[in-house]
Amino acid sequence: MNNKPHKIVYEVTIALLLVLCILMGYKIEQLEKTNHMESKSKYYKPLDDRLTIKSSEINGLGLFATEELPVGENLGVSHVYDERFTNQFIRTPLGGFINHSDTPNLKAYIDADFRYIKTLRHIKAGEELTLEYNLYNVK
Repeated sequence: MNNKPHKIVYEVTIALLLVLCILMGYKIEQLEKTNHMESKSKYYKPLDDRLTIKSSEINGLGLFATEELPVGENLGVSHVYDERFTNQFIRTPLGGFINHSDTPNLKAYIDADFRYIKTLRHIKAGEELTLEYNLYNVK
């Protein structure tokens, strides 16, 4: 009795199953990545949607409004207190790109272990956001 045709069918079936498993594994991995990114973006945003980072005429990169911002608007956490770091604060993306100005349009305030930033006046779309500060002594 010749088992050669059965052996070929068996090997082809195994090969197809392996290919299918590889493709399914890839699809599952891609779905996991997509779902992870979607869920992460729902809960964590490094910057308010109304802000962007781009080249600044003041220095390097700066933080800019993409739309008008009203007076007194809380833009989020700029620094988090942690005594293990230099100056005892960790900058967030919001705090990392704000340039200094002697006539700032933002004000920082501290609440517990967080330093928040809010607008001092109406800010126009396209305007750079600034604070008055000297290193980490934000005013």
